[in-house]
Amino acid sequence: MTVDRSISEFLLGQLAAHPEERFSAVRAQAVFESAYLGEFRQIAQRPAEQTASGEVALDDDGYVVPPQGHAFMKLSEIVAKIFRSDPRMIESGPRTPMGCA
Repeated sequence: MTVDRSISEFLLGQLAAHPEERFSAVRAQAVFESAYLGEFRQIAQRPAEQTASGEVALDDDGYVVPPQGHAFMKLSEIVAKIFRSDPRMIESGPRTPMGCA
């Protein structure tokens, strides 16, 4: 995973590219959905990129997190604590994502 793909970085880039405009939360979400998820296909390309980097591995019919991926997540947790980031997106403990129960 690289910083230039983070949601915050994307939204800051959009704001900087349009300094004369103001973004409400609704507009920011619409831009994120149409560009980041749609046009830029950032979710669709993740499995191949993360497999190439060793952060995930294909196992039978799905992806798993190998030791290198767990090490990356531990590092991410440390960085999140240092910068007081919201840890919910990177917690490595077991949990069920919303809507997947």
